[in-house]
Amino acid sequence: MKKIVLVLILVLAVGCNGQDKNTSPVIEKEQDTITYYNSYEIQKHIENKVDNKTIVIKKLDITEFKKSKANESRELIKGDSIHRFFETVYETDEYIGKESIKLEENISTYEVYDKKSLTLFRTGQRFFHTPIGIQREYNSKGELIKEKNWDKDFKLSVDDVISLAKEKLNIDINKKTRGLFVSRGFDEDRNKYIYSISLRIDVVFSREVIIDAENGEIIYDEKVYND
Repeated sequence: MKKIVLVLILVLAVGCNGQDKNTSPVIEKEQDTITYYNSYEIQKHIENKVDNKTIVIKKLDITEFKKSKANESRELIKGDSIHRFFETVYETDEYIGKESIKLEENISTYEVYDKKSLTLFRTGQRFFHTPIGIQREYNSKGELIKEKNWDKDFKLSVDDVISLAKEKLNIDINKKTRGLFVSRGFDEDRNKYIYSISLRIDVVFSREVIIDAENGEIIYDEKVYND
């Protein structure tokens, strides 16, 4: 199989140390709904238009963050979703991140907050480890200052590929499955953008699939030896 160069960019490194030996996530029992961002809108916060600028007023729920410190995984479960918290440094500033994902799915939403002011700094989505959709950044006043479209080179969206994989490959790539990994990027040998699916069959073999990100053509679907 030809060598594939894939764009696998982590938005912010997720690294944190636990506060005690409990590794089980904290489970919240209160009824709460989590709204996920899609590629074209920002939800579950207040938006105002001031001088044609998008103003986002949202702060980190510090209570949730403190509750997550009760276990090493820094996870908090609410309903059918799990929220992972982390602390990181970007350039010279410190931030607190929150990644939210439904328990049985592979698309996650992340929010990054300034550690001092607790104001929203960045939002976006990931599919496995690959950034997707629109990433947005805000200044300390809540003004939208930067957008990055991670989908601009891919005519087929992640949702398109999820549907295609179910229909033509009989694989649900948005369902948590042991041994499943999906990525996308530019294939230098084929000179095109592609999606790559790897599904471990057993200890010896895996199924490797390459999908053309332009037209959805399945250009490779073979059983290969595991590395």
